[in-house]
Amino acid sequence: MTDSANVELVRQAYDAYNRRDAAALQGLCHEHCTIYTVLEGQVEPQPFRGRDGIRDWIDNEDALWESVRIDDLQLRDLDDDRVFTAAVAFVRGRESGMEMRIPVWSVIDLRDGQLHRLRSYPDEAQANEAAQLTA
Repeated sequence: MTDSANVELVRQAYDAYNRRDAAALQGLCHEHCTIYTVLEGQVEPQPFRGRDGIRDWIDNEDALWESVRIDDLQLRDLDDDRVFTAAVAFVRGRESGMEMRIPVWSVIDLRDGQLHRLRSYPDEAQANEAAQLTA
């Protein structure tokens, strides 16, 4: 079974994110995209809007974290315009050197073949509810 075009697009976006390649990520995002991270209101201003917001998001994280990586990525095509992801963010604090493993779930909306909205959740139940998934 092959991945859908939506799943492949989201996989490419996560790959660009892991490479810290804001330009590649911007190219995959709709001009009016919005990013809500799992750290909303804590260490990251929210939300990040538009393609310029993608650069701000990457720059903000690079200022906070010595390293950032999304691993154990699982993708699920929900319908014509949404993808559900489950992953683990591995981060190391720039100042503290502290390493953290943060489970994260996201619902990604697509528009015109591009990422339009990414909303991340620190809680699987919240993400499942947002994606309208049942246990």
